[in-house]
Amino acid sequence: MQLNGSDVPVLFIVFNRPEVTARVFASIRAARPKQLFIAADGPRKGQERDVPKCAEVRKIVSQCDWDCEVKTLFCEQNVGCRAAVSGAISWFFEHVEEGIILEDDCLPIPEFFTFCGSVLERYRQDARVMAISGNNFQGGQVWGDASYFFSRRPHTWGWATWRRAWSLCDLEMRCIGDLREQTPLDWLFADTNVALSWKLALAHSRFGVVNTWDYEWFCSCLLNHGLCATPNTNLVENIGQGPAATHTAGVVERLSRVGCDGLVSYSPVVHPQSVFCSEKADAYEYEQRGLYPLKQRMSWMYHYRRMRKARRLKLKIRKLYEGA
Repeated sequence: MQLNGSDVPVLFIVFNRPEVTARVFASIRAARPKQLFIAADGPRKGQERDVPKCAEVRKIVSQCDWDCEVKTLFCEQNVGCRAAVSGAISWFFEHVEEGIILEDDCLPIPEFFTFCGSVLERYRQDARVMAISGNNFQGGQVWGDASYFFSRRPHTWGWATWRRAWSLCDLEMRCIGDLREQTPLDWLFADTNVALSWKLALAHSRFGVVNTWDYEWFCSCLLNHGLCATPNTNLVENIGQGPAATHTAGVVERLSRVGCDGLVSYSPVVHPQSVFCSEKADAYEYEQRGLYPLKQRMSWMYHYRRMRKARRLKLKIRKLYEGA
């Protein structure tokens, strides 16, 4: 039995972009989920334009004209991307065991909902699988004869997971230790450049240079040896790139192109015969994306060192005051 896409609960996370919100909401309306959870961060302090935009967004998502149970989590004040998104996901899984998560700029095609429903059901009790992504950044390369393959990289531009998996997410990254020293990431990646890129990205997030949550989710999946079911074609387009984007401004456009060309079946979904990471697919993606550009890695290293120095200085000042 394959779950109908409408049987899967959906969490829609929004903020202050009416145009993209309306497009993604239209795709959700077409899927007609029986349970819809809507979470919205509040207007940012000092950003007067946020007030009417946030209000317009909430008006758009209130127009549920199909038979649907709706729950909302609307913040009156802005709590930031990291707290807003991770908090919304935790709230979502207080109510459901599994579901789809879409942010306001992640536009899925209909096959995405069918794909998620089928894979959620198949691996419901399988701890080896922690996530399902709607993204494929393989540039047209297909891996195997199934509708999807398994990766260590849980892309989150439209994705799905289970309560059992999200409960393992360590947003404080306590398990990773001191990123200056050898960490589990060093032996999880055969390529030292990939390991270094991720250590710097996690340091960026840990010390507040980037206000995000998905690096921590990725790290948690890695450390729990969790795999991500990844479709053999891209099923979700990121339409939020540009000046208004929080974190995807400047991302290469080709990475978010979407298409279901008939070469890969999603109706029905064809499952792989075994569960193992396609190391070749992961290596190919990192090659396609050029890991992280040298300029970006150097910037991360600079900010990381600066944050470490600032932290040590604060500790010294505190000790001086305590000893006075």
